[in-house]
Amino acid sequence: MSIQEVKGAAYWDDRFQAPSYAYGEAPNDFLQWAAPQVKPGQAVSLCEGEGRNAVFLAQMGFKVTAVDFSRVGLKKAQALAEQHKVRLNCVLADLKDLWCLFNLGESVEMFSSRLRDLLCLEFFGDSEMRLASKL
Repeated sequence: MSIQEVKGAAYWDDRFQAPSYAYGEAPNDFLQWAAPQVKPGQAVSLCEGEGRNAVFLAQMGFKVTAVDFSRVGLKKAQALAEQHKVRLNCVLADLKDLWCLFNLGESVEMFSSRLRDLLCLEFFGDSEMRLASKL
C-alpha cells in the first residue's frame, strides 16, 4: 500500500501567490498537440490552476469553463485571459465534490448532451492530461 500526499486548496493558493506563473503561461505539450485536432466548441478544463490551458483553448475559439479549487489560481487565470483578450468562465470548486460538475451554469447543458466537442481533464500536471473528443 502506498501513501499519496493530498494537497488542498490552501497549498495551491500559496503556490500561486507568486507574481510569476508556476507552470508558465504556455499550454502543456499534450494540449498543444491535441486541441488543434478538435473543432472548437465548448470546453471544460478541470484543475485548471492559473489558466494556461484554458486561455490557449479560448484563443483557439473554444468557449471555456475553467474549474479549480484555488481562488488565487483562478484570479490569475482571469488576469491571463484579460492579457490575451479572451474570456473564461471560472468556477471555484473542489472536484472531490462531484456536484460541482452540475453547477457550471451554461456548461451544464454540455454535460447532458455528451460533451459536444472537448473536455479537458488535468489532474496534477501534464503527464495526467486526458482529452476526450466527441463522447
